[in-house]
Amino acid sequence: MAFISKSFLNDCHYCTNGHVEDRSGRKEKLLAIAQRVQSEYSFKRVTQRSDLYDELLVASAEYGLNLEGGAFRSLRGEPFESEKAILWLGRDNNGFALVCDTHENRMLAENTLRLLCKFLQPHIKNTSQGTEPVLLVDRIAAIVNRFLPNGQLLFLNHRIIRHFEKELEMLLSA
Repeated sequence: MAFISKSFLNDCHYCTNGHVEDRSGRKEKLLAIAQRVQSEYSFKRVTQRSDLYDELLVASAEYGLNLEGGAFRSLRGEPFESEKAILWLGRDNNGFALVCDTHENRMLAENTLRLLCKFLQPHIKNTSQGTEPVLLVDRIAAIVNRFLPNGQLLFLNHRIIRHFEKELEMLLSA
């Protein structure tokens, strides 16, 4: 799963009618990001291999505390027209990535990505339980649009986060 920031959207070319000019090109960019994140995640897991007991403790602990993460820079033309910073978090079979411009605040982006992972985790867990896909997509879109409106990073303090939590709870329970 990748979160598309404003910089990713700006890098795509649009036709005069507003549709994406090259949808397959956009999919290729997302695939390239996903493959790179998977590669880095796998490398990190292999290099930090622990014994089985530690693995079980991590699996039983709270989700947000045990996310593996990292960041990398994509060079110009690989796969974007301009240089991008890509932050990622992963655990088990779930991976999350946020594509940012190089001038964007990476600490803010990482905090936003962690918040998104925290709020998306219960819904992603439900995918294995046969949740209706349309509802799942709507819930994920609501969460992402709340914390990344139009792909824009927001400065959030604890009060705003609590307010967003309450709004999402009301929205998703309806």
